Amino acid sequence: MKYTNFSVLLALVSTSMANALDALTDTNFKTACDLWVSDNTQARTTYGNIKDW
Repeated sequence: MKYTNFSVLLALVSTSMANALDALTDTNFKTACDLWVSDNTQARTTYGNIKDW
């Protein structure tokens, strides 16, 4: 039971975090790259970690 509750909580947190990121498209990819160079923290907040692009 303990592990089931943790699994459900983890799934909910993961889903909400994924929804918070802006989707990368052909249109905003250069903007995301430029932001990664100029403000890495904001780029991670907006688009997620570059390794996941």
